[in-house]
This record gives sequence, C-alpha cells and structure tokens, in this order.
Amino acid sequence: MKFTIGTASSSMNFEEDLKLIKSSLLYADTIELIGMAEYAIYKYLPKCFDKSSDIEGMLKSFIPFLESFDNEKTQTLVNDLNNVNKSLMPYMPLLKKKKNRNKQEILAQIQFQKVEKQLSEMLMDARKQLMGSNGVKELQSMIDKDLVSVYDYSYNGFSIDELTGGYFANLLGTIKHGGSFPLFDSISSGVVSSVIDTNIIDFSKTDKEVIRHAGIVNNILSTLPTLENASVDEILDFKKSLKVPLDNFRTAIYNFAEQITAMPWDADFQYECIKLYDTEVMPKVNEINALSSETSVLKNFGSKVLRDEVERRKMGYVGAGLIATITTGSNITDALGILENFIRMGAKVGLTAAGVTAFLKTADVMNQAYEEVKNKKNEMQGNVMYYYYKALKKF
Repeated sequence: MKFTIGTASSSMNFEEDLKLIKSSLLYADTIELIGMAEYAIYKYLPKCFDKSSDIEGMLKSFIPFLESFDNEKTQTLVNDLNNVNKSLMPYMPLLKKKKNRNKQEILAQIQFQKVEKQLSEMLMDARKQLMGSNGVKELQSMIDKDLVSVYDYSYNGFSIDELTGGYFANLLGTIKHGGSFPLFDSISSGVVSSVIDTNIIDFSKTDKEVIRHAGIVNNILSTLPTLENASVDEILDFKKSLKVPLDNFRTAIYNFAEQITAMPWDADFQYECIKLYDTEVMPKVNEINALSSETSVLKNFGSKVLRDEVERRKMGYVGAGLIATITTGSNITDALGILENFIRMGAKVGLTAAGVTAFLKTADVMNQAYEEVKNKKNEMQGNVMYYYYKALKKF
C-alpha cells in the first residue's frame, strides 16, 4: 500500500509534513513525497552544489531558488550573492582564456580566486542554514533509510510558477492514475476541491473513495497522543510485530471510506470522522478493553479453583493468599503465572501433600482457563481495531 503525500507549503521545518509522514508510516507500506519544498531541498539543491566547479552556473541555479523564499533573511543573502556575482562579471571574459594569458589576465585570475573563496563560504553557509533545521535532518534520515522517496520534477532551473504548476498536475495525476492513496495539506485540498467543483476533471466514485481513505486514516491516527514524538524506529518495530492486525485495520478503513460521503476538504468531513470514531472505532476498542481487563476471567478461575471449603483449609494461608490475588487481579495473561508462582511458594513454605493434591485436582479448571485465555486473546486480536488499540497503548 502506497501513500503519496503532497504539501504546498514552502516552510523548511517540515512540521506538517512530518505529522503526515508519521501517521502514514504507521499505516502504509511505501511513501512518496511530491511536495514543492521537499523537491527544492532534497532534489534541486544538491544539483546546485554539484556545479561547484562552475561558479557562474551555480549562482544562476541557486539565486532563483533562494528568491522563492519570502523572508528577510533569504532576501538579504540573495542581495549579497548578487553583489558578489556582479563583482565577478568583469573577470569572466578574462578567465575563459586558458593559454597565453597576459599580466592583466593573470591578475584577474588571482582576484577571481579571492572572490571565489568568499562566494564559496557564503554558499556553504547558506546550504548549512537550509539543511540545519531538525525537520530537514529528520526527513533526510528517512530518505537515507529508503523509508520515503521524493519525487524529482527534473527542472533545469528553478521557477516557483513552473514548480507550482507541476506540483498540482502531479497531485491530480496521483488521484486519477490510481495505485496510490493521496494525502495532502489544507492548501492542496482547496485546489483539488475547486477542480472537482468546477468539473475540470471528472473524478469517479473510486477516486473519491481513495481520497477519503487516506484522510480517514490520518484523522484516526492523529488521535494517538504521542505519535508525533515517536521515533521512526519505534513506529516501524511496532508495525512489524502486528502485520495481521494491520491488515484487519485496513479492511475497516476501506469500509469507512465507503460509508461516509464528505471529502477531506468539506466542512462535514471532520464531523463524519468524529462520528465514525465514536460509533465504530471506540466501541471496538472498548470491547477489547473489556476482554483485556480480564478481571471476570480471573474471578471465575479463582472461584472455581477455591470453591471447595475443604480444599481451601488443606491449602492453608497459601490458598487464602491465592484467592485474594486471583480475584483482585487485573490481567488475564498473568493468571497462570500467578498460579505457578503460588505453587512454587507453597513448596518453600511447606505446603502439605494434601494441599498439593488440592492444586492438582484443579488441573481441569486450569486447562479450561488456558482455553479461555487463548480464546479471548484470539477474539481480541481478531477485532478490526486491535491494531489501533495497540497503537493507543504504545503511542
């Protein structure tokens, strides 16, 4: 299952992008980023610095890139680079001559080397600033590990108008061509909504279901309190251990996408997701909670084991301790461990042969408890919201 994430933001902290990526990592198998900022930082910028031997070419590539950022800091840097570029221009014709240079050309070469050093330092500092934020570093780590990929628009130069057009064409193409579930930010959602409303492109029922699917997933998984702060390794380890429950959860999301009619940009979408959460998700989670609280199973087990007054007397205070522990326990998976520990403790404190016999007489009840525990565990894991339930516990 592939998710395609599109954001129109020019922010370099990638805060919104990382939220969408983490919820997608918890659900999808592969993730592709088609956002403009991701392309600019992870595809276009490295190409600028690949031209490090061509100062003139690097400036022509890098300055338009910086001009796309509408803030005072980058504009100051653009002005500085333009000034350096202007100082280089008089020397460029002299530098292109490779042989038989005269004195003026040699002096130009020396002067150029000084300016080139200054320019190189400015460019390296600019790149360091652009790549230095925590968001950029975190996303770079995901790219290096092949957890996410970034779409390469492969433009020769950098034009924000050209990139914007390419981005939205790519976004709409993702929806129409299928094979991926698109997830996008509010700006992108508004554009897609306008395209649908004006019938510029005909979106089928399936196209709309695909869009809703990703939106519902993000909406539900965004309720996990600490997912945003979870490490990528934590998310991947969690998902790896729950493959079947994840498949069941995906089936539920497919059904949800068929049930609701609102699209992610509609005013009613949030309400419909809340309604789904309250009527479909939480009742299933509460069923699991009821099974996993396990108090009733332990109490039944304790009463069966210790029902006979004679047997309780034979077991002495060990039996009294056992019934107290079993009937007040809260975890079904600990039930048999509790019993085993009491048997061992009984041996240490001198539990009588009659007491041991009393325990052995409960073998059938113990086996029944085993089966009951196993059946309830299977019932929990078969619940379509078990994956979400475990995610709530983890994150």
